[in-house]
Amino acid sequence: MIQLSKADEHILKGKLLKKHKKLPNGCWEWTGLTDRNYGVIHICYTYEKAHRLSMRIFKPDKFNDILFVCHHCNNKLCINPDHLYMGSRKDNGIDSVNAGTNYIATYNTNKTKCPKGHEYNEQNTQVNSKGHRRCKECSRMNSRFQNLFAKPRK
Repeated sequence: MIQLSKADEHILKGKLLKKHKKLPNGCWEWTGLTDRNYGVIHICYTYEKAHRLSMRIFKPDKFNDILFVCHHCNNKLCINPDHLYMGSRKDNGIDSVNAGTNYIATYNTNKTKCPKGHEYNEQNTQVNSKGHRRCKECSRMNSRFQNLFAKPRK
């Protein structure tokens, strides 16, 4: 991100505070430009995410340019610094899964059959240490197939 002087920060703080509406739940919802449901603001010939800029301006001691700015409120348009925190990619992913906003996790969780069409049920499903499901019937078929074509030991 571009280095800002105190005067620039004051101007950007004014822009941030002018382009939001306060919601009953405490969110400061961005009303300006958006990109992929995140607020964006135009600064020096580039666009910055509004929630990152909010964290940088209102909580500079906690801001870290390497980490993600995550939302406690799970509202991508929220720029309230009290609803924001710094976290890793993993923290952000866990938050989105817990909030039900992670499309891939939600999509895969709702599957009732494996790609070969076998039912995901208690008797036919293995769950590995990472939480991934695996069809036991497909595992058995793969083992049989590999045994058929295994090279004989000498």
